[in-house]
Amino acid sequence: MFVTTWAIGDVQGCARTLDRLLAELEGRGAPAPSFWFAGDVVNRGTGSLAALRRVIALGARAETVLGNHDLHLLGVYAGVRREGDRDTLTDVLQAPDVDALMAWVRYRPLLVRRGFHAMVHAGLPSAPSWHDIVDAAADASAWLRGPRWREWLSAYFGSTSSGDIAERTLVIARFLTRARMIDSVGGADTRHTGAPEEAPPGLRPWYAARVFRSGDPIVVFGHWAGLGVRSGERWRSLDSGAVWGRCLSALSLETDEVVSVPVDPTDLAGDPG
Repeated sequence: MFVTTWAIGDVQGCARTLDRLLAELEGRGAPAPSFWFAGDVVNRGTGSLAALRRVIALGARAETVLGNHDLHLLGVYAGVRREGDRDTLTDVLQAPDVDALMAWVRYRPLLVRRGFHAMVHAGLPSAPSWHDIVDAAADASAWLRGPRWREWLSAYFGSTSSGDIAERTLVIARFLTRARMIDSVGGADTRHTGAPEEAPPGLRPWYAARVFRSGDPIVVFGHWAGLGVRSGERWRSLDSGAVWGRCLSALSLETDEVVSVPVDPTDLAGDPG
């Protein structure tokens, strides 16, 4: 059986490592495989611009969802966020075609679904139906692609009031791009970054708190290097911590095979924070 679609975890500016992984996947026999990227293509590794260009160059062969670092990049570009000490976004922000690059990022969705699988960057809230989540993700994408995208970003980051931006959309968008654990009242906890087994009392992984319904897809996600590459009945996690000095991983959507390559040391910029 030919593998046709590979889902890839957080690249985070590890461009040389990404090149190695893509070369490995391209060489496995399937003609022109497709790729899903779980977001956070940029930041913390040394090759944010190169990684972004590599993904863009794949064209229609790549589906990419927005992660929290991608949205942070947009926020810095828009002037609603400050570049942090550990950020490695300068090469992107100073690129001669930065406006075109940021337009491409703005047009990436927060959620994609094809057949039995869907991808988000981080996690899902426990209560809303799949239909409600899809609607909220589409609403967020419409804002980001529209003329008031800076206003939406400012509300997403909590730096201004939301005005006529639906609070439900913002809450779900933050879950899709930031959540790992869910607290006792159903809110997203973003502080615990380690393994779920090490979480403080009262916190549960989002996938353990969510009731999956008949017809819901298998959810593929990244964002959680402390969880690593794992799988459950209705979920698959992909962030194997490339920017933390470990590896970059891809999952076959057809067979559940995992392929990993060790990080290229030149992709690492020190403590990624």
